[in-house]
Amino acid sequence: MDGARKISLGSIDCWLLRDGTIPYPRQALFSNVAPEDLDPALQGHLDQDGMVPSNYHCLLVRSGDRFALVDAGLGDLVGPDMPPRLLPHSFREAGLGPDDVDVVLVSHGHPDHIGGLTVERDGHGRPGLRGPATICGGASGSSGPRPPWTSFPR
Repeated sequence: MDGARKISLGSIDCWLLRDGTIPYPRQALFSNVAPEDLDPALQGHLDQDGMVPSNYHCLLVRSGDRFALVDAGLGDLVGPDMPPRLLPHSFREAGLGPDDVDVVLVSHGHPDHIGGLTVERDGHGRPGLRGPATICGGASGSSGPRPPWTSFPR
């Protein structure tokens, strides 16, 4: 699969940016499905080790000369034994870079959505994206006004 897929909707351009694939044991994703139902459904979708590959992506949206990145990907949170994160490569494939991002919209706080906000360098967390404002969504299922700390200006 390509690292960056582009679609345009009128004057708005969107890129689906691949961040990587992590394999999971089938039981981790489908614990409540009986094997006799699950095995036929997963046939042809498992990797060579019998694991379920889960693809991770971010969405980059351009309107005019402004770019918004929806979620920041896995970043360094996947650990050294996991496949490398591909978001930087996908940005390059789109002809862009993380420095082009004006705002990051974080849908929720799961590791695969926030991991790219910071990177570890010299044992310390550092910003993974230089310069953009970050706007964090509420917790899953939350409603009502957002607390003031969920929006971080540039």
